[in-house]
This record gives sequence, structure tokens and C-alpha cells, in this order.
Amino acid sequence: MPHIHPTAIIDRDVQLADDVVVGPFCILNGKIRIGPGTTLVASVHLNGPLWMGAKNVCYPGVCLGF
Repeated sequence: MPHIHPTAIIDRDVQLADDVVVGPFCILNGKIRIGPGTTLVASVHLNGPLWMGAKNVCYPGVCLGF
């Protein structure tokens, strides 16, 4: 089961692998799929459609899919 910080905002169309970590103040919007071993450290903004493979690390301030 993914670990999602309570301040993260995640759209219902987002699919997370079982070991994904979503840190504080992350916003995931739209059709997004995130592969296993991925960590969104904090304040990461993702806008779908977006597919991320395995073993990614996104550090604070990263914006993808805009």
C-alpha cells in the first residue's frame, strides 16, 4: 500500500504502485501512473496524462506534465 502524507492532494485517476511514497504538499492531478520504488519527496506537482516508470526520486519543486 502506498505511503501518502496527509497533506498530499491526489486525484482519483492516479494509479500508484504499492511501495510509492508521496510526501507532504504534493499535488497529483489527472491521469497519472507511478511505478514501483518511486518517491515524491515534497512539494512535487504532477499533471497528467503522465506515466513514470520505476525507481524515480522527485525532489521538492519538481513539476512534470504541464
